[in-house]
Amino acid sequence: MSTISLCMIVKDEEATLVQCLASVRALVHEIIIVDTGSSDRSIEIAESFGAKIFKVAWEDDFSRARNISLSNASSQWVLVLDADEVIDPADHARIRGLVDRENACYKLTQRHYTNDLRQNNAVACTGAHPKWERDYQGYFESSLIRLFPHKKGIEFRGIVHELVEQSVENRADLLIEDSNVLIHHFGFTPEAQTRRDKGTLYSTLAEKKVAEEPTNWQALYELGIQHNLAGRREEAAAAFLESLKLDQTQLWVWSNLAQTLTALNRADQANEAFQRALALDPRCKEVLSNYGVLLFRCEKFEDSEAVLRRAIEADQNFITGWCNLGMVLGRTGKTSTAALAYHRAIMINPMCVTARASLASLHIDAGQYQIALEVVEPVMDVPDPHHQLALLYTALALRGLHKLKDASELLDQLLGEPNLQPDVRNVANDTLKQLAN
Repeated sequence: MSTISLCMIVKDEEATLVQCLASVRALVHEIIIVDTGSSDRSIEIAESFGAKIFKVAWEDDFSRARNISLSNASSQWVLVLDADEVIDPADHARIRGLVDRENACYKLTQRHYTNDLRQNNAVACTGAHPKWERDYQGYFESSLIRLFPHKKGIEFRGIVHELVEQSVENRADLLIEDSNVLIHHFGFTPEAQTRRDKGTLYSTLAEKKVAEEPTNWQALYELGIQHNLAGRREEAAAAFLESLKLDQTQLWVWSNLAQTLTALNRADQANEAFQRALALDPRCKEVLSNYGVLLFRCEKFEDSEAVLRRAIEADQNFITGWCNLGMVLGRTGKTSTAALAYHRAIMINPMCVTARASLASLHIDAGQYQIALEVVEPVMDVPDPHHQLALLYTALALRGLHKLKDASELLDQLLGEPNLQPDVRNVANDTLKQLAN
């Protein structure tokens, strides 16, 4: 039987490390952990699983740390995981079968759980993996080589967003194959975002990577993504434009440029970028949906509705498309059809905060306060980008039902929320003043 080394790099991962190591303890023959400066219980936890610990100074280079873990492995095969990832024990037998071969490097599919279904290619959870799906609204996926033979020359490259692919792709003695094994990843969940923010680190490394690889379109694209995450829209747009100077065939660069220009209120330029993206893929649901939002902001409501219907045509289970369509229909007075759009989104994902909050708003406008409350209450405590709207519409429904004390308490809670959106704050303050009178 072939042996497997689990190779990881870790820093302050006590919140998730137990779950990760427990998920593969029965699969691997040794655990190699490179610690780059933990100040929590990470090392203690790793030692409790019998891991071999190597303390290494952090030098702004993820590949360096990864490759140190590989150099200390002694098994025939290497499995790479991050501390916020797990492999279901049900997949262990499949992995044992895969490592019977000597010349294959296997791609595993990362399933990134999230409550933000606006992510590219995000879909609703279906209950297929309840232990890992938990109460998350959906996920999106990506594939990368994480299981490979422990051979000389297979190494990570790139100071950030590091991969072994480049060291493998041009080798005649190695094949790259799909494993059909899932890695369940929790790095995009609300609790992960609360625990820490790696934005500054990744931005610094992305800038360093561009300096080292100025003709790499992907390095510039990654830098643009980091600028966007930090709210630096102008810098993000500039990075995407530089990326496109190197390669104009990348759909997601055009798409992210278009969204960034939309946020900067540069509608004409955003429109052009969306057109370039749709020329590459006329049926891309995410591009169509975001283009529909731009047209909505420009008050081109008929065009917006038509584009959003194209997005839904591409995928009838596209929750964001249904929610955006409901927004447009509600704005143009087609409230019954808007309600149907939100109901469709709720059928796909019963815990969709956006759909329930928006549907509750329609019922409040119609004076149907009890129905509004029943619609929105189930998602009042769900961590989500639209969580604030759920609290607001719950409070407004309670006010309509003359439960003034409950409404006031909820509005006070809402006003204590961090990063409260200005329009939500204004409505909450105005409503509190009305209740005080």
